[in-house]
Amino acid sequence: MAKGEYVTLMDSDDIVVLDAYEKMYKKAKETNSDIVSGKPYVYSNNVLLNLVGSRHDLWDEERVINVKKDLEIYYDVFYWNKIYRRTFLEENKIYMIPGKIYADAPLIFEAYLKANKITLIPDFVYYWRSRQANSSVTRNTRDLDNLKDRFDNYYVLKDYFDDGELFNKVIKIYLERFFFPIKGIFTNSLYKKTYLKGLYDILDDIENVYDNEYISIVYNLCAYFVLNKQIDTLEEFLLNYSTVKNIFIEKDKIYWDLKYFRNSKYNIPDKLFEIKNIHHYFININDMEVDSDYIYLNNISIPHNLKIDEAKIIFEGMTRKYGSKDKNNYQFDLEIIGINKFNAKVPIKKIDNINSYDVFLEFNYNGKKEDFRVNKKNFTKEIDESDINKNMNTLVLFTKCNNLSFLNVDIKEIFEINYMEDGLKIIPKKVGDANYKISINHKWVSERVYFIKSVDNEIESNIEFELKWKLSLDENILYSLDLELYNQSFELKSDYSFGQKIF
Repeated sequence: MAKGEYVTLMDSDDIVVLDAYEKMYKKAKETNSDIVSGKPYVYSNNVLLNLVGSRHDLWDEERVINVKKDLEIYYDVFYWNKIYRRTFLEENKIYMIPGKIYADAPLIFEAYLKANKITLIPDFVYYWRSRQANSSVTRNTRDLDNLKDRFDNYYVLKDYFDDGELFNKVIKIYLERFFFPIKGIFTNSLYKKTYLKGLYDILDDIENVYDNEYISIVYNLCAYFVLNKQIDTLEEFLLNYSTVKNIFIEKDKIYWDLKYFRNSKYNIPDKLFEIKNIHHYFININDMEVDSDYIYLNNISIPHNLKIDEAKIIFEGMTRKYGSKDKNNYQFDLEIIGINKFNAKVPIKKIDNINSYDVFLEFNYNGKKEDFRVNKKNFTKEIDESDINKNMNTLVLFTKCNNLSFLNVDIKEIFEINYMEDGLKIIPKKVGDANYKISINHKWVSERVYFIKSVDNEIESNIEFELKWKLSLDENILYSLDLELYNQSFELKSDYSFGQKIF
């Protein structure tokens, strides 16, 4: 039994930032909070991803939460990125429900509703390790017990609320979680039947279920098909909707022009097709260009009925140093060229750290901030990667998921190179994580020897790469000095010459 003043929960294979509990504890004492929550991320294959979709702005600044007004807090229903006052949990008998698979939401909802004070801090505190579907109980969409447990949460959560109106608002934020398995239901008849029955009962219980600003237009249409038992149409829709980007404009409203829109065969209300929020399907980019100085994304457009307060392009650097993600983040304002039309002109030299960057578009509108990973589907013209990558020390590429990434090694004077009697030492001048490797490569033979990377534990930004002469080099052979990043290799250029050892 835990005896500390504050307690926490974590999964055994996840990662906690080194000073996370210290930061949360200090804030808990300072604010006399029952709960303190920090920013979480997904950790998958050495890459960090946003965990709560586009609403990761929840932790942009420190604040005290009012659970009846700041409803966006219900996006954060994870138990492991928080600390809790132990006596608060004990006095209110807030515990994990025994045997429950999806036990996080019931615990968090009850804790939120009974807490006297909840504080959010903007610091990264926790990295949830993404598991493969066949190895994690929370991702096994074939398991009927798993499915029933997922739907049972609706009724457990409903019992926590004395205010039915508040529950109806809050559950609309949580509702999308019931749709997560929907694309996989059609390959198993028993699973399909169980899923559709469970989802129908929940949707039918929610007042004004379609009036939901928190759910995507895709899931809202799915809700309509389920409630009206148009299951064949639901399956057809799920197979084809992602290829349709057409819109229909009528006065001050814009609609998604799917085949079901104003089609008497389906008779679906217009309001279910109305575009009220940005969705990545409705972000169009004409084309992209790259030269030695700039990256250009031309004619970025979104539906003009949405009032955009601010628009940016963000280059978010990969990091393996937990808690330092902000050091690899570069933001640039978009140029306004019309109503909800923008250009991006990104100076490559401003991205002054060697790294692999995920590229996002961020829009501030309707009192919220959302970002969207740029994807090949956003471009209205075919992008030829070989054509745009003429600058050999930068590389624009699309990942296996067709997401846009940028590799930058075109940094001038970023290394200090020290020649020693017994070897060579390379020291990065730029503060931040070094997610690359440095090696020497035999010019004529496929042989590569890597520098040893060391980090000063006292000063995290002190990183050195070292190579001993006796272990690696022949003075009669010409070598190249290479930098490897994201499975790509770039030759480093230098005017340095060390005796017969020329790079």
